[in-house]
Amino acid sequence: MKTNIFLLGLVVFIISLIITLNIFFQQTYQSEMAEQFNSQQLIIAKSVAKNIEDEMQHIEAETLSLARLLSQEGMNGRNLGESVYTAYVDLSQDSDVDVVVMDAGEKIKFSSAGESANGRISRFFDIAKQSRPGEVRFVDMLEKNREVVIVAPITGGGRFKGALIVEMPIDVINKKFLAPIKAGIRGHAWMMDSEGTLLYHPTQPEMVGRNLYKVDASCFRCHKSFDVEKKILESGDIGFSSYIAPYGEDKLIAFSRARISTMSWIVCVSIPYSEVTFSIRNSMKLHSLLVISIFLATLTGAVAIVLMNRQRIKAEEKAKHLETQRQLEKEVVEAKDYLENILESTESKIMVLDKDLTVRTVNSAYERLSGVTKQNVAGKSFFDVFPVGADLETFRRILEKCLGGNSHRLSNYPFRRAGELLHLNISLNPLILHGQIEGVILSNSDVTEEVKLKTKIQDYAERLEEMVVHRTDELQEEKEKLDAIVSAIEGGLFVMDSADRRILWANRTLLEWFGAGKAEELKPEAVCSEEVFKLPIDKALESRQMVQAVVGARFSGKSGYFQITVNPLPESGGHAHILVLIQDITEMKKMEERMMHSEKLSALARISAGVAHEIGNPLTSISSYVQILREMDHDEFTKESLDTIAKHINRIADIVMQMSSFSRTRTSELRHHDIRELVDMTLDLVKYDKRMKNMRTGIDIPADLPQVVVDETQFIQVLMNIILNAADVMPQGGALDIAARKLGKEVEISISDSGPGIAPEHMEKIFDPFFTTKEKGTGLGLAVSYSIIKGYQGDILVENKPGGGTIFKVRLPFYEG
Repeated sequence: MKTNIFLLGLVVFIISLIITLNIFFQQTYQSEMAEQFNSQQLIIAKSVAKNIEDEMQHIEAETLSLARLLSQEGMNGRNLGESVYTAYVDLSQDSDVDVVVMDAGEKIKFSSAGESANGRISRFFDIAKQSRPGEVRFVDMLEKNREVVIVAPITGGGRFKGALIVEMPIDVINKKFLAPIKAGIRGHAWMMDSEGTLLYHPTQPEMVGRNLYKVDASCFRCHKSFDVEKKILESGDIGFSSYIAPYGEDKLIAFSRARISTMSWIVCVSIPYSEVTFSIRNSMKLHSLLVISIFLATLTGAVAIVLMNRQRIKAEEKAKHLETQRQLEKEVVEAKDYLENILESTESKIMVLDKDLTVRTVNSAYERLSGVTKQNVAGKSFFDVFPVGADLETFRRILEKCLGGNSHRLSNYPFRRAGELLHLNISLNPLILHGQIEGVILSNSDVTEEVKLKTKIQDYAERLEEMVVHRTDELQEEKEKLDAIVSAIEGGLFVMDSADRRILWANRTLLEWFGAGKAEELKPEAVCSEEVFKLPIDKALESRQMVQAVVGARFSGKSGYFQITVNPLPESGGHAHILVLIQDITEMKKMEERMMHSEKLSALARISAGVAHEIGNPLTSISSYVQILREMDHDEFTKESLDTIAKHINRIADIVMQMSSFSRTRTSELRHHDIRELVDMTLDLVKYDKRMKNMRTGIDIPADLPQVVVDETQFIQVLMNIILNAADVMPQGGALDIAARKLGKEVEISISDSGPGIAPEHMEKIFDPFFTTKEKGTGLGLAVSYSIIKGYQGDILVENKPGGGTIFKVRLPFYEG
């Protein structure tokens, strides 16, 4: 009786052990498979999202290239259609994609769908018209028309020439990137946008276009709630999760975000959890049925044996003992067969070792993995049949720990089979029988494909890193070129923060102007101290457009004319920056004024030639007749009238003579002359003029002053005009000082008076023809003088003296023999 109870307990223990091992293996394998599958689904989702981003960036680049091509070659060429199909060769095979080219008059020059202008196209045309040159804009029309519209302006020469519009249905992206994705039997890919609108779903096409925040009763046929989708929208760019469908089935889901311009699409890959663990669950059902059958058969046999032994305990004690023994042997054999069936039915590669680390058995999955039959490995040492290689001591320590009751796991272990390298995940667990550790169970899973995929990803990452390093070097080289170009600009260039007017960067020229070592040392109030500099900056920030102005001010310690160019830069970090260029154009302004004055004299010369010709001949006739009339006898009134007429005729003749000097070609006798001699000759000519009566003259001319090459008569005329003009403004007498000095490669003759000076508003006009402030002046004296000096490659300057009076400076080049 005790023996029967012991055997029954032994069978129950073996069955319990089998059930425990089965549950343990199943949970382990399910957890590993779910984790691996989630990683694979995440890789798929990231790959699809990256492909969509690359595709849209490629289309954006092709759109920008086509817009530039149309800007250069025009939109009336015969090859317009060919250019469009060449640019969008990947999209041209899809009849749903429409490419439209419009000119500046909103006229369609090309349409792949053959449509005419309408309100919808006009809206996109307006968007293109408002876009910046070189900008490509994506218009989200997914909710209304399930399409994305790509708009780019066609510009050239600073003006808008037309618009390039690409209408691409979202189904083009779905068919190309999402529809081919299949995971298992019921696994698939679907997509929604960042607002929660479903863009694609292969099994629920009628739900496409609906928003998870606007659900109705029909939306809950396949969802208990949309909490998972909402969490995905609130999550980062990648991740994975799970949810339970209304029919009670768990699903695994992995997602990745694709960013296209201002839009964001979320690519999701999902699969029922049941498909991942399908084979393991089937094995578990079979094992459960086998265990239950064994348990029932064992229980029935035990009850029968007990009853039979009670009835025949005395007469058949020996026979009963033999029968019980045979029954126990049979049960052990059956238990062994069941255990072997369990091991054979699983796809995990299992090896069982005893305490001596001798292989007791392996399953068929391990035979297929190693290529060696179980008969050839059974009874051999583990180290003789398993390719441990250089890891012998490592495996020995791990196996000893397992025999001590500890479990261990090896990931991605290299396993060589007939020259082929595989990778295994190995689980080592102690084999416990009757509460004692009787050996070690090795469970192996082949992860070679996963390792290869990781290796490929690593190689791709390394190549990508090399490309980034190469691109970084190129950008650094371009930056150095740009720094050299900016440093060579003959003007102050700096970048200012619009919020606090802080100078963030300045070129070398500006730093040298203010004696600073770096941009942080420059104070905005020092650089833009004048109000005229602040006005263009404020105007550029207000209009968000480039502003250019020419101002007269004091900058970096010197006064003059400066051109300031202010250009707003794109916002960075919430602050708008502005680029300011300040150029000193004082000399350019003076040169421009001199050129304008020369043009005036040239125009006057042409006018004077005509006036002298047209007035001279009639004036001669009138003068002759007046002379004849004056010789006749007349009354006093007639004589006075004829004298007046003759006087004004002579004045007109003088004016015509001076005007003629601009038009006729002078036959100048240029020779080397001493400045002091020319000045003395001029003063000898004017000293008897009544206007010089009370004039005090001072002369300061060095004896070693270089000679100048001039025409004696013309130069004396220049000095006389200046000296007599000074005498005219000092009718009561005054001081006239004449000095000369060597100034670089020029000789400067200065003539200063003590008169009232020249009014500031007249200073820029005194050399203009016919400009005069005297009642009887012609306004031609200084104009003629200016023309003469310019002919000698010289210059005349005028300024008021601080203490009163005017100083004229005549500068002439000298030539050393």
